[in-house]
Amino acid sequence: WQDLEEAVEYARSEGATRIVLSGQSMGGAIVLAYLYRQPPDLVSAVVLDSPSLDLSANVDLAAGRERLPGGIPLPPTLTALAIFMSSVDSGANFDLMNYVKRDGQLVTETLVFHGTEDETVPIETSRRLAEDRPQFVTLVEFEGAGHTESDDQDPGRYTSTLVAFVNANS
Repeated sequence: WQDLEEAVEYARSEGATRIVLSGQSMGGAIVLAYLYRQPPDLVSAVVLDSPSLDLSANVDLAAGRERLPGGIPLPPTLTALAIFMSSVDSGANFDLMNYVKRDGQLVTETLVFHGTEDETVPIETSRRLAEDRPQFVTLVEFEGAGHTESDDQDPGRYTSTLVAFVNANS
């Protein structure tokens, strides 16, 4: 988010008055990390595609596909332990990387694209963001699309929605 902060500052120093940020997957997390730390008037609008809004939810989704010997699903306690150990080992703050939990800070017009068959980032996090902040967040789901594949699923719908949103908010 610090690199994004510098890019926005540079754009403003060069005369930009309206800034639209875009982020795919982890880039969506970077955009929100930046937004949650800055005055809301610096950015006009945000476009996110399959955004990583809750790192713990991403880990849970991936762990749900894994099996122990004998085909036994990984127990949720094992996943929770792995998240805890990762936090201790790396110093990562998973709670701070839950942008849905902190969505009360989101006051920027935001368009979210998300495929219903995303196996990397759970669509439920985008749905929760849209449900929690309906005055700011528009969620557009693409039936059958995987991770960051919404534009491949229906390029015309994706592009027309994007153009209309940017024109209305910049």
